[in-house]
Amino acid sequence: MPNDVQLLAFWAYDGAGKAIEETDVRLALHTAMVDRGDEFRSLFDGLSLSQQLLLKMIAAQKVGQLSGADVRRFLGVSHTSARQAGDGLQRLELIQNRAGRWEVTSGLLKAWLVGDVE
Repeated sequence: MPNDVQLLAFWAYDGAGKAIEETDVRLALHTAMVDRGDEFRSLFDGLSLSQQLLLKMIAAQKVGQLSGADVRRFLGVSHTSARQAGDGLQRLELIQNRAGRWEVTSGLLKAWLVGDVE
């Protein structure tokens, strides 16, 4: 079971009464992102600017080709630089291709990237 699911389940169970309600899950998601916030921030800060932008783009929208024209425009880089940014994110296992679309491998990291959790 992925670590994200285990952490979310822990916080939902910890905050729930007799049964886990939707509000418990929402609070657990927030708590889990805050819990891992320093880790996510450190990881994100260690990436190059192109990798940071690409990771945020993948978290926010569907991306088909890592070095496609839309990605290159968004990053403001060449085909080679976009490909290198994507290759680096793949090596770090931060993104994966599923059914022809790139996605962030960690659901909590994705939520942290698109939200403004402090």
